[in-house]
Amino acid sequence: MSFGAGGHATATAVSDHLAHFEFSGLAASRDYRLRVSRTGYVSVEAAGLSLVPGETKELRITMDPRRALANAVAEVARAGERQEVRTLPVRGQASGNLETLIPGSGASGGTFGSFPVNGSRAQFNTYIVSGVNNLDPFRGAEAIGQGGAFAAPAILLPLDAIQEIQVETNAGAEYGPSGAAVLTVIKSGGPQLHGSLFEFFDNDKLAANNFFNNAFGRPRSEFRNNQFGFTAGGPLPRSSYFFSSYEGQHERVGVTAASRFPAPAEISTATSLVQSSARSVNALAAPILALYPPSLGQGPLSFSTLGRSDGDALTLKADHGLAGSNWLSTSYAFGTNRQQFPQGRFGLGGGSRLPLYAAQSHTVVHLFAAEWQHALSPQFLTAARFGYSRYAETTLTGDHGFDVTTLGLNTGVISTRDSGLPEIDIAPGEYENLGASLSLPRGRASNVFELSDRASWNRGAHQLKFGGSATFLQENAFTDTGMRGRLVFDGSELGDKLSTDFAIASLVDLLAGLPAPGVTTIARGDSQRYLRQHRWAAFVEDGWQVRPALKVTLGLRHDQFSVPTEKQGRLSNFVPGAGLLVVGTPGLTHEYHPNDVDFAPRAAFALGLGANRAFRGGWGLYFDAQPFDELMDNSNNSNSILSGPVFNPIGRSAIFTITPPPPVPFGPGVQIFGPAAPQPPFDVFAVSTHFPDPRYRNFNLAVEQRLGSQQLLRIAYYGTRGEYLPVVMDVNQPLPGQADPASEQARRPFAAAFPKFRVINTLAAAAHSNYNSLQVSAQRSAANVTFRASYTFSKSLDEASGAGGFRGGPPEDSRNLRRDYGRSDFDARHRFTVSYAWRVPAPAVPRGWLRALLANWQLNGITTLHTGGPLNITLPFDNSGTGEFRDRPNLIGNARVAFNPTGPYLNPAAFAQPAQGTYGNLGRNVFSGPGLNNFDLSFVKSQPIGGDRLLRLRAEFFNVWNHPNFANPSTTFGSGFRLTSTPDSFNPYFGNGSPRNVQLVAELEF
Repeated sequence: MSFGAGGHATATAVSDHLAHFEFSGLAASRDYRLRVSRTGYVSVEAAGLSLVPGETKELRITMDPRRALANAVAEVARAGERQEVRTLPVRGQASGNLETLIPGSGASGGTFGSFPVNGSRAQFNTYIVSGVNNLDPFRGAEAIGQGGAFAAPAILLPLDAIQEIQVETNAGAEYGPSGAAVLTVIKSGGPQLHGSLFEFFDNDKLAANNFFNNAFGRPRSEFRNNQFGFTAGGPLPRSSYFFSSYEGQHERVGVTAASRFPAPAEISTATSLVQSSARSVNALAAPILALYPPSLGQGPLSFSTLGRSDGDALTLKADHGLAGSNWLSTSYAFGTNRQQFPQGRFGLGGGSRLPLYAAQSHTVVHLFAAEWQHALSPQFLTAARFGYSRYAETTLTGDHGFDVTTLGLNTGVISTRDSGLPEIDIAPGEYENLGASLSLPRGRASNVFELSDRASWNRGAHQLKFGGSATFLQENAFTDTGMRGRLVFDGSELGDKLSTDFAIASLVDLLAGLPAPGVTTIARGDSQRYLRQHRWAAFVEDGWQVRPALKVTLGLRHDQFSVPTEKQGRLSNFVPGAGLLVVGTPGLTHEYHPNDVDFAPRAAFALGLGANRAFRGGWGLYFDAQPFDELMDNSNNSNSILSGPVFNPIGRSAIFTITPPPPVPFGPGVQIFGPAAPQPPFDVFAVSTHFPDPRYRNFNLAVEQRLGSQQLLRIAYYGTRGEYLPVVMDVNQPLPGQADPASEQARRPFAAAFPKFRVINTLAAAAHSNYNSLQVSAQRSAANVTFRASYTFSKSLDEASGAGGFRGGPPEDSRNLRRDYGRSDFDARHRFTVSYAWRVPAPAVPRGWLRALLANWQLNGITTLHTGGPLNITLPFDNSGTGEFRDRPNLIGNARVAFNPTGPYLNPAAFAQPAQGTYGNLGRNVFSGPGLNNFDLSFVKSQPIGGDRLLRLRAEFFNVWNHPNFANPSTTFGSGFRLTSTPDSFNPYFGNGSPRNVQLVAELEF
């Protein structure tokens, strides 16, 4: 490969046994010359080959032993194939739906921003846009593409603005995380002005009704969605080009849930039981029960909450070819979005799904990337990059500003930010909760600054890559988890002595004014925090074509993640023997010991076995950076509302958790959580001082078979072993015994040394994982038919599938983590996906209006089938007396029943409450929820309308057969294990598993 007319500098590549060769990392230029030679054949030459930044170009070489051919070098056109992908029926125009079609993906639909791959946790992917990090370090998810208040994505890159998306698994040394490397390239401009206008239209008149609306005789929920925008690109002066895009969205959609409100007969029965026990009915019970909207009904029912999403996304890109061998590219993406959706879920601590409490979120995202490519020669290219991203989001409760004293409740909350009803759980998992999610309100701004340099050096049979990066992270956040308070009525104080019915027993406790101790709690303090971290990386990799039939790739990567710090010194830790210490004081220099030995070797090979077969394999060690939500938003632990070690009850802006002893004060005007000055015992959050970075060992073997020139079949084994995975454990968990707060406190291991501490949740690198899979994939790329199909048969096991954010903890028994070893939360035994595009042949009719009508049609589709995810059955009360509220029941019979979507999903009689003070015999994640059966189709008509203009009309059918799909049922013992929602409930109609929805699309290209 020569550069320039003189051809004085040359890059050389040796082909493999299939006569494939590759030049990687070439500089952008319009004057490449290619010469191909083979013994016994006439050499082939081509001049004037061009390459723009980010472009991958494929050439087909034809050689003859006797003569030079006129068209020996031909470019393989990929524009048609990219256009076929562009017109696939993609829900919500979210690129994440395409990213998860790869083999080994554990995505189940309905959410965006992250997905597990090949047994690796979802937060261990990397997301690259225009060569720089598209990272939200708080969640370990992509910034552009992440969900807002709901799982509906807040900000998206328009699909029309994306040149290509590449998803790499078991990546080489250039990329760090163990999961997928999602590489997105924004389109560039060109020498001619070009662009498009588009409009996507959805309406409930084109949609089927939700299953649960039909089951309860309710009409279709409201649904209106408009997505519209444009793209434009073209030339600028001085060898420069520009590209721009805009997309707006206005969505209104009903979020349907099946639920249950207390019925008058149940309230009457519970009232009689209270009065028969010589107690009077508490005056607060009536105003609390009145919070269930009577207009929605009583008893079992369904209701819809109107959600909304209004957003704008802008993309700008400019490329400039400098003198000589330099190229400069800059891109900027900006998005803003306002959403209102219910954020609750069924069960203890889940919050309400009722319309009054729908979360309100405002999200703003910035992403800037600049890249300077410099070619020292055609063999040696360097690329220096600078990137900046910002993800800012604030989420408030739907009843923000409501004064709870108007109901007679006295929670002691005086902050306007934390106004609104406390979460009130009555018979958790049986009745709908009241009040917004316990984790609200919250807000944050994530800033990521990145500098990197990468070099590519082609040396004949060796293709060398090396480089490094420095990333600086800032997280400014408040997390007011629990600061509105939580009241729980679960029958544990009086009701279970008067009734065996969980719902009636819980109503008895409410009417008697007896909240459950241990879970009735509140947090007080200022949660504003400012985390900082630096991350450094360096890598080297050599792709060595040992001989035509064998290529070996060897690489080494080093990552170093600094120990996070808090700008104002409010990070602390519990050290056994010393107590609770602030970082920087004697005895605690860092939150945990720094890790500086994260060296990760990688190796891969490709061996040719005949003319059309190849045997491939690879092994790699991967170290993963941990998301900040482990330290700042560990808000879903059942035993405590304290959200991380930046919120401990020490130092400036201390956070105090208050858990009143029984009987919990309850009545009109009564201070439920005691005086303003917090009283111990308090909860504490720690990090193990030996906290190595999580790591995975990934390995794979694959056989590839070409079936002709256009088809490829691949059969592979992928395995993963995870070590030092973070998990939240309570190091102060008492031994099982009497379920009484005073007795539990006395049995805690640190009760004598630190009597003021209750729960001591500790982030520990103690979990392991084991993943094995068979993956079969096939693809075809032809003029009229393109398809990609994959099937994965896998099993993923671990003790915990995440820590932080919305991932629940702790384990049932922190003293014996192996009790929780079972199927991973994202385990899906069977998963099949296929995407396809068929250009319908034009009919043999004379030219004219009939031919124009019948020509240029295309049929596209995406099909997703997979078995259900795991179900973890838990008790709604503290049966073991450990205060963890993660106990599981005994399994005493066959839990499987004939499927009935309006009946119990599992047999309630197969489960029994263990003896008080003991654990049940049921393991974690033993049963499976409903699977997914989803067929999406699109019909496309393309019509030239003069010159370079093209009108494209599309009709897209999501879940075209309207097959009913269901999300997991309630998993709370005593709840009846009912199905209550569809899989798209967190992204209605645009999440997989929705009712049938028809979307109409019009696009004008020029």
